[in-house]
Order: sequence, then C-alpha cells, then structure tokens
Amino acid sequence: MLKNIFVAVAIVIASPAFVGAQDVFWSFSPTALETTLTDNAAAEGDTGSVYIFSDGRFGFDALDLVFETSNSNVVRFTGGEVFNPTFNTIGGERFHEPIITTEFGDGRLFLTNLGQNGVNPALSPLYDPGFDAGVGPNGAVLLARVDFSIIANGRVDLEFSLGQQGAFVFPGTELNPVLGDAQISIGGIVTVPDLFVSFSATELETTFPGNLVPGDTGSAYIFSDGRFGFDAIDLNFTLSDPDVIRFTGGEGFNPTFNTVGGMRFDVSNVTVDAGGGAGNLFAVNVTQNGINTVLGPLFDPGFVPGIGPNGALLLARVDFEVLADGQANLELSLGRQGILQLPDLAINPTFGFADFGCDFSSTNGVAINLGDVDLDGDITALDVAPFISVLFNLEYQPEADCNEDCEANFLDIFPFIQILSSQ
Repeated sequence: MLKNIFVAVAIVIASPAFVGAQDVFWSFSPTALETTLTDNAAAEGDTGSVYIFSDGRFGFDALDLVFETSNSNVVRFTGGEVFNPTFNTIGGERFHEPIITTEFGDGRLFLTNLGQNGVNPALSPLYDPGFDAGVGPNGAVLLARVDFSIIANGRVDLEFSLGQQGAFVFPGTELNPVLGDAQISIGGIVTVPDLFVSFSATELETTFPGNLVPGDTGSAYIFSDGRFGFDAIDLNFTLSDPDVIRFTGGEGFNPTFNTVGGMRFDVSNVTVDAGGGAGNLFAVNVTQNGINTVLGPLFDPGFVPGIGPNGALLLARVDFEVLADGQANLELSLGRQGILQLPDLAINPTFGFADFGCDFSSTNGVAINLGDVDLDGDITALDVAPFISVLFNLEYQPEADCNEDCEANFLDIFPFIQILSSQ
C-alpha cells in the first residue's frame, strides 16, 4: 500500500459490531477491514492509500460525501480514484460520471445513478465486481480510493460528512447514513515547523550561540520550510519577556527570481511596535511568484538548501537589543489575516520558536555566584529561604539557576544542595 515499506506497522481491526452499524466507512485495505494505521518508521514523503466502502446492506442512488483529515500538516490528500465497474451478466455500471476531488486536507466523492444500477443490496452481492463479502459482517462495496502523503509526526482522524446534496434512494427517499472514521498515527520523522526562527541566515540555530549581555545587539531570521508554500502571510512575532530583549527593527526579504523574473510578493513589510515587544511580517502576492515549493528551490535566491530536511526560504530579518539578564523566547503566531494560498486556501501552519538563552557570566558587569541567592557574597544556609522564594514566585534570578538551563525551577534544587554542601 505504501510507496516506502513501513517496517513497524500495527493494524487495529475494528469489531464487526462496530462496523456493522456504519453505512459508509474507511479501510486501509481494499480487501479487508483495517480502520487504524500506526507507523513509527515512516519517512516524510511516504505515500499511501485508504479506501471508501459502503456496507453491504446500505443501498443508494446518489451520494454527496465530504471527507477530511483532522490535521493536513501531518497527512495530506493527493488524489484518488472512483471505482465504477460494469456489472457481470446484467451489464450497466453503478453510476454516471462519478467524481472524486482532493485538496490537501479535504475532498469530495460525488456519485449519481441515472439509468445505471446504483448501489443495490439485492444486486451487488450477485453482479457487482466491487462487492467483497469478506469486508465487514455484511460484505461491502468498494466505492473509491483516496491517496495521501505523509508530512510529519502526529495523529490524524479521517472523517466523513454529507455534502449539500446529501444521499438518496430513487425516486425520492432521503437517507441519513451512519458514517465511520479512521485514524493514522505517524512517529519517527524528524520534522521542521512550517514557519520557524533561526539566529543564523544560513544554518538552523534556534538557541542563540553564546551568551548575551545587556547592550548586545543582534538579529534573528524568519524562515518557511521548503515544502510549505503560500501567497499571503500576516505573521506576528513576540517576545516572552520584553524587559530582557526588545525588537528594534527588521526587514522583509523580497528577492527577484533568477531566470524566470518577478519577485515573491507585491509587498513585504516588517514592522515593530513602539515598546519593542512584538512585531509583524505582512507580505502579499497578487501578481508575483509567492512562496512556491516548485519554483523556490530552482529560482528563488532566498532558498537555503542546508536548513532542515527540505531546505528553507528566508522571509525576514528581525533586529533586537539586550536590555537585561534573563530568559526570553521569540514566538510566532498568525495575525488576523492568517496565511492564504491562492485562490482561496486558508492554511494552518505549524510554528517554531527561538530561545535567546541567558547569561551566566555576569549581571550588568557583576560576576554571578551560583547559589548566592541573597546576594551577600557568601553561599550559606541564609540562601535557602530566598532560593525557595524564587521558586515559589516563579521568578528568574541567575544565582538561583543552579543547573544553568535559563530557568529557576525544581530542577535547580539538587544542584543548589550540591553547591551549598561544597562550601
């Protein structure tokens, strides 16, 4: 079923009682009932298929069926095929011009019988080549195949719902079918978020390389993963502690494409608020190339093949200044306009973040003495109460960060005890 062989696949078979109550259901096999697929050895880009069946007791002449994945950042639909066989002996097909469409996270199966056989519980077991007596307690009719591509680690549900036209048996009986679902669980893939931050324009560095001290300045870079395309973006970037780091400016990158010409966007702007704690990247492609997963690696000068497994596109630079010792993260989120791929596909990306870290050498020029939480110059039992107070109040004080991980929490207790006992 899968393009690459999965070496650790566990299939869970649903019970006949459960599936017998489902009129339309999924299976990961065209000849057996398999409603769950778990793979801990999948690689990004692996492909597979899942099949749509109707229960052997469920008949219909018209069906407008919508299907979707609960997370298109883990699994995306890539296409499919409707099965519309010619009936044995009696002739005729099931439907006139059956249609299946897919687009990333959703799809549609549209079936209509006009003078053909439809799906008929009396005829199917005898004449329909797509009827399989071994699938479910009542047998089942294979309606369609839906192909998918694996994008990242995670768990997704495959779900059905009726489209606007619903389901009918002619001449005019409207049906309310029971719809099944299926699950895919993927693990073991090294993934990069769709949008992420690095402290290098040429490498992936999500933690600042080295110590920052008050007065230092620098830049962080916003990238999109090489497999992630879009035409418009409204992206907010914020600091977890603007008293430690503040933004001072930035620039949106909007290069002219090699050979093919044109730029990424009609406009690409970076703005920073007055307090320096937040900013925004706003870019829109109306007449240009956008962020295109096909064109980018070939023609976009901002494509960096060495960042992540898929390469990455440099979107913007954000400048910052260090105000004080402490810890701060740079985080991304969508603005009100979100992200769009033309003509009208709204996207729900995954985000990475960057860690500015903290300085362990000095605080405003004064050497840090780990464990000296009361700041009296000595490490004694007098430091115990202020150490506990820092933990209780969820504060950050470099002297209390005894394991030097840029946080003051329970993980610092044992290192603090060791420091105190060594005096």
